[in-house]
Amino acid sequence: GGICGYSRCSLVNCSNTGDITSNYNAYEKATAGIVARITDEADVLKNCTNSGNIVDNSIRKPADIGIDDYNCEVYVGGVVALQASDAVDNCSNSGSITLGTNVKFPYIGGVIGYVNSDTAVLSNLINSGPLNSIAKTRCLHMGGVIGYCSVYTISDLRNESVGALYVTCIESNKNTTMDLGGVIGKIDNSKAGTIDGTSNYNIVNRAKVDYSYTEAIEYTYLSAGGVIGRLSAPATVKYIKNEADLVKFGANSGTNKNLTTYCGGIIGVASKAGT
Repeated sequence: GGICGYSRCSLVNCSNTGDITSNYNAYEKATAGIVARITDEADVLKNCTNSGNIVDNSIRKPADIGIDDYNCEVYVGGVVALQASDAVDNCSNSGSITLGTNVKFPYIGGVIGYVNSDTAVLSNLINSGPLNSIAKTRCLHMGGVIGYCSVYTISDLRNESVGALYVTCIESNKNTTMDLGGVIGKIDNSKAGTIDGTSNYNIVNRAKVDYSYTEAIEYTYLSAGGVIGRLSAPATVKYIKNEADLVKFGANSGTNKNLTTYCGGIIGVASKAGT
C-alpha cells in the first residue's frame, strides 16, 4: 500500500500520489493506493484519496515459492485492496489500475478490490481512474468502485466518466467466469437486504464498460452490467442508475464456442430471488 501494507487500526485523512508497481509473487497478494489490507479490528477508513497509478504484474504459477497455482488470489484497489473495517467513508481514487499478467482469481475495484465483511458500511466512494485487465484471468471480478462485496449498507457510490473499465483478454476454459460492473463487479450474500441509491440515484455509473477481448473463447460464463455485473443475493434494488454504454461484448477474431453471456444496462445477472 502507498501508506500502509497491513492495518489493524483506523486510517483517516491519508493521501497517496505516488505510482505503485507490484511485481512479486505470492499465494495471496494485495496491492492498493492507501492500504493493502485493513482488518475488522479497525473502526473506519475515512477521507483517503489516491491519485497514483497502480500496476499489478503477478504471475499465475510462482515457481519461486513452490506452490500450486489453483488458489492464487490477487486483490487490487485504488484505496484499499482487502477491506474488513467497520466502515469506509468519503474515499476516492483518480489513478489508473492495470492488471498486467496472468492470474486466476483477481478482484479489482476502483476504490475497493474486495470487501471481506457483510456488515461494513460503505458510503461516499468515488472512482475517476480507468481500470484495465490485459491478462488472461480465470475468475475476474472487476467494478468501477468495488470489485466484490457482500454488504448491503451502501450509499453514494459513483464511477465517473473517466473511470472506464477495459477487459482485453480472458482465459478460454470451462471454469472461467467474469463479473464486470460499472460500479460493483459482484455482490454475493445469502441474506435478504436492500441496495438503495435513494431518490437521488446516488449509486451511479457514468463510465463505459468495454470488454472486447482479443481472442475467441470457449466454455466461459460472462456477465456485465452498467452498474452491477452479477447480483448473487436476494436483494431489493432501488434507485441505481447507469449513464454510459457497454461498448462491445465479444471477441475481435475467431469464433466463440459454448459461451454463455449476459449483458444488462443496470445488472448483468441477478441470480437469486429479489426485486
